[in-house]
Amino acid sequence: MKKSLPILLFICVVLGVSARTVSPENLVKDSGVQGGFIVHLGSSDGKKTAAFKLNDSYQVHGLTTDASSLAGLRTAIAKETQYGEVSADLLDGKLLPYVDNLVNLLIAEDLSGIAESEIQRVLTPNGVAMIREGDNWRKVT
Repeated sequence: MKKSLPILLFICVVLGVSARTVSPENLVKDSGVQGGFIVHLGSSDGKKTAAFKLNDSYQVHGLTTDASSLAGLRTAIAKETQYGEVSADLLDGKLLPYVDNLVNLLIAEDLSGIAESEIQRVLTPNGVAMIREGDNWRKVT
């Protein structure tokens, strides 16, 4: 038992570090989603939002609550990829601006007051949400 404690501590430290440095590519791959519509909730970095478009099988929509950063977010996205396949808008309120069952993958950097039931509403059947909780990510299907 005493010999396994250092190994357990090492594993916890490694997992903690990797949770903080998860790349957009790894989040998409860890979700298991193979294509479709991705929402990046809490988008504040256009380069990161654009990075969720791994290939032509994806469209990405970033949502921010910061109206003053929206123009910069859009400009940064346009520098990374063709704007349209990846875009950004302002989230104003507690409801996501999508019809039911539209989103294949929702990546929430910040829930911005959005209830998990609202996330479930917009997810397709077998859709996935990756929700940041501190330094870790929780997968919701």
